[in-house]
Amino acid sequence: MTIEVLLKSLRKKIISFTHSKALLEKKIQKKKGVIILMYHSVTNSYKEYPYSIDKNNFEMQMRFLKNNYSFFDINNLFDNLNMNNNDRPKVCITFDDGFKDNISIVYPILKEYDIPLTIFLTTDFIKSSNKTFLDWEEIKRFSDDPLITFGAHSVLHANFTSLDINDVKNELINSKKDIEQQINKPVDYCAYPYGGYNQNIKSLTKTLFKGALIDRQPNIKYDMYSIPRISIDKNNEDYKNFLLTLILSKYITKL
Repeated sequence: MTIEVLLKSLRKKIISFTHSKALLEKKIQKKKGVIILMYHSVTNSYKEYPYSIDKNNFEMQMRFLKNNYSFFDINNLFDNLNMNNNDRPKVCITFDDGFKDNISIVYPILKEYDIPLTIFLTTDFIKSSNKTFLDWEEIKRFSDDPLITFGAHSVLHANFTSLDINDVKNELINSKKDIEQQINKPVDYCAYPYGGYNQNIKSLTKTLFKGALIDRQPNIKYDMYSIPRISIDKNNEDYKNFLLTLILSKYITKL
């Protein structure tokens, strides 16, 4: 049975219209450990891009998380793994690629709820004439905001497993260097484009970063250079599927 079929079956069993919000919240409160959510884009209107979600759904998600979770910054991951059994589950919010809406739409919502945000930047997108992505002036302006951390997401957004290891090295070094020069701060974390990595890539990443994030991948042993995240996109942005994602996700208890 595939993961997709299993999830579909579990959705039918766990969430039906007879389930109350209180019951779902109770299931979530039993979770222990931390979870890292991965977003890309949030918009005011429908967008074909499968990883773009609706602003109203995003705000609903953040409101729910604020009432049921504690938030943490990616830089404090280890501290937040040291939680006692009475703690609420904890969540970290991350965005990939550096879309402009991360600042124009996402940031005001997170600021209202005092939620920290990590944005992983693809530096070639910043340098392009495509107005969909943040520019350096916007990034520098928000780099001193205590709620925002910028991380590296490569230069070209190529899957690292398809590249020669020397090209991977250049991607990691140059993306880190470019961002650090612009914001005048260390860039300690990166996210592998498409979640693509192997042991050689991890070994290389260890020489440059404190940690690296991936997409959720089943049946692997996680560590600080393969930190799992859960994608929130058009498939699970609505209220019930979002809650189900939180309930079914495996939470990190140690790395």
